[in-house]
Amino acid sequence: IRANPEYRYHYVQKEDGNFIIKSTNLEESIYITTSIHSSWRPHKNNIAQKVAFFQTIAGQTHLMTANLNGENPQQISQVPVNGFRPDVMDFDWNTNGSQFIFPSFDKLYKVNYDGTGQHQIFQTPDGQFITKCAWSYDGSRIAIVTNNNNGYNAKISILDGNGNFIETIFDGQQGAVGGLDWSITGDRLLYTHDVSGFETSNYRQLDTRIFIYNFNDQTSTDFSTLSDKPIGTIDVDPQFSPNDAEIIFTNTANDLISVKSIYIVDLNDAEYTRNLVLFNAEMIDYE
Repeated sequence: IRANPEYRYHYVQKEDGNFIIKSTNLEESIYITTSIHSSWRPHKNNIAQKVAFFQTIAGQTHLMTANLNGENPQQISQVPVNGFRPDVMDFDWNTNGSQFIFPSFDKLYKVNYDGTGQHQIFQTPDGQFITKCAWSYDGSRIAIVTNNNNGYNAKISILDGNGNFIETIFDGQQGAVGGLDWSITGDRLLYTHDVSGFETSNYRQLDTRIFIYNFNDQTSTDFSTLSDKPIGTIDVDPQFSPNDAEIIFTNTANDLISVKSIYIVDLNDAEYTRNLVLFNAEMIDYE
């Protein structure tokens, strides 16, 4: 993979027992955070010229921002981020970098980029936890993954930009569910599902695949099978590339201990060939 000087990859590694965030153009890498605190789920916003992430300080997880070099960290969330496994949870920017959405237990919050104006916009009617959230490019819709406190009985629901329920597009299947990333036009949504249906207390996943949901015909395409996911591995944390022409994601063995790596697939490639981008990396953000 040749480095594109206009884009940077933000990714996560383990160091001294904590998550750290790095940034790279595939030619050189810099630290965004250090191992003093655990920091994960990086999301860069090109308009705001900031990178946002989750960070645990004094036992609480909060939404943070920092300059692109990691300097000037600022806490954004006013309530801690809580729910099912903070390392699995996620948040999102809006496109112009003015606001965030993030979950805590059964509630979804909206907050301004500087930490002001935080308010609840949605609460699950059944008490299920909100684990993932993603804002469409035009801001008109929000996708969320909800699940029970073990991470299962998952649903994917669509809200409008103000947090009003529109529809549920995934429900009633066993196994872990995750992902969430909108295409630029908002007609497709990436998500993941462990099709093995395996459910266990340590949240081990056996055959997690990436799916592309098409809102026009309400169908889901098994992208992982199209791209020849190796047997015994899982695909997680998918994201469209900045021009929607590629899908980038984490792949690892399903044994909970193997090294994780980042791959990218060109959607214009009829073979859907998997190309290695980064070894020993996860939670990729490509902007």
